[in-house]
Amino acid sequence: MSRWAVGDAPHVLTFDAPTLTVVVEVYPLGPRRRILGQLTVPRRVCLEVRHAEGVRTVLTDGFGRFTMTDLPSGLIGFVAYTASGRREATHWTAI
Repeated sequence: MSRWAVGDAPHVLTFDAPTLTVVVEVYPLGPRRRILGQLTVPRRVCLEVRHAEGVRTVLTDGFGRFTMTDLPSGLIGFVAYTASGRREATHWTAI
C-alpha cells in the first residue's frame, strides 16, 4: 500500500498493454487519489479504471487524455476498448 501524503509531488506511472501505453500522474488526496493520464499514441478510447471499489469508465479526448478523481489508494489497472472493438488490458499496480 502506498503512503503518500497530501501535498506530495505526483508520481508518474506507465501501464503497458500489447498495443497501447497509458501514462498517468497520480496525486495523493489523503486516502484517495486523482489521476491525469494520456495514451502515448493519441486516440479516442473507452477506458476502464479497475480498482478495489469496482470499475469506473472514462472516454479519452482526441489527444488520448483523461482525468479521474476520488479513486481509492491501492491496486489499479486499465482496460481500453478501441473504436475497432479491440480490448487491451494493462497490468495492475499500487497507487
